[in-house]
Amino acid sequence: MRLSACVATVYLVMCSNVLAGDGRRLGIFEGATDVGRVAHAGSVKVDPDNREYSVTGSGANVWGTEDAFQFVWRQFAGDAALTASVRWLGKGSHPHRKAGWMIRQSLDADSSYVDVVVHGDGLTSLQYRRVRGGPTEEIQSPVSSPAALRLERHGDVFTLSVSPNGQVFQPTGSLSVGLMDSLYAGLIVCSRDDSTTETAVFSKVDFKSLGQARLENRVIESTLETIRVQTGERRIVYRARRHFEAPNRSRDGSYLLFNSNGRLYTIPVAGGEPRQLDTGPADRCNNDHGFSPDGKWLAISHHDEGDSRIFVLPSDGVDVDLNRNELTIAGHVDETSVEGHDLSYAEYEVGDYQRKFRISGAIDADKIDARMKNGVLQVTLPKSKKAQPRKIGVKTG
Repeated sequence: MRLSACVATVYLVMCSNVLAGDGRRLGIFEGATDVGRVAHAGSVKVDPDNREYSVTGSGANVWGTEDAFQFVWRQFAGDAALTASVRWLGKGSHPHRKAGWMIRQSLDADSSYVDVVVHGDGLTSLQYRRVRGGPTEEIQSPVSSPAALRLERHGDVFTLSVSPNGQVFQPTGSLSVGLMDSLYAGLIVCSRDDSTTETAVFSKVDFKSLGQARLENRVIESTLETIRVQTGERRIVYRARRHFEAPNRSRDGSYLLFNSNGRLYTIPVAGGEPRQLDTGPADRCNNDHGFSPDGKWLAISHHDEGDSRIFVLPSDGVDVDLNRNELTIAGHVDETSVEGHDLSYAEYEVGDYQRKFRISGAIDADKIDARMKNGVLQVTLPKSKKAQPRKIGVKTG
């Protein structure tokens, strides 16, 4: 009896492979295979004009240390972006039946892999097995189906992005898994009840190869995101092809602060273009910075010839305000100390400093400019056009 069951299982897998290789059109894919032990052979129907694939599969699960499912696949190497919308046909028999994209090291049941799957109850998750025969782990998306899915591979980094409307994609999870070229990528369906089959329809299926890049030639890209704690929803605030890091949120929650290439930048939480924060001579700032409890002051760390110096400055730089005809410049001197040294002289005592100036009507208030360079604040007060000196011609007659 044990031998007969084994023979029957092998026969079903072989039949599935034969069907995939009989010349039937598989659209952008190369084969269709039942991976692992399944009681019912899977199948696929293709509508290439509409980029739609109806995939039927059985199998106990895609989880644990080995898998069983129907796999419509193609081989590839390098980076790629895989996109599709997924919907189930019928109510189904199991709330955790699974359908989605998978990138897999091999067709063995215990292969390492990364996938993005929609469950029967709407749960969307990023599943992965780091090593062959190892356990399966997952990152659950805060956005449930129906939604369009995108699985991206950039080297060892895999990212799940979802879009409720199929247009704007937001990342919901990323992880690193060391899969080696060449790989299998494709659509999967698992019924989660091996005694029956389930069918999922994949529409707007797109496989985009992003090429191959050596590690030393890869472009650095950084992304600043906010995460809603209650739901886990992630939103991109800023993304750029350069290195930046160490974001902090302002105390009033209106903007974010981050550092890049020794400088500090602010950006509205809603997004936009970063603005460099004037930190005077501190132009080699690292990722050690933070706001005071009241949010008015910012502590930063600046590397200076092997030493690290701590500066405290107004969170938006030196305050320069104009109220009617009164110009106010405000700053702060904080207590500083260097381990092993005693302070012998300080030009200014610790505390807040402020100077006020009366501005005449001859100044063009809209064009007043303030710049900090090498620790010196320069305020330019341009004269208005009406107040500019001019030569008055003398008329005759």
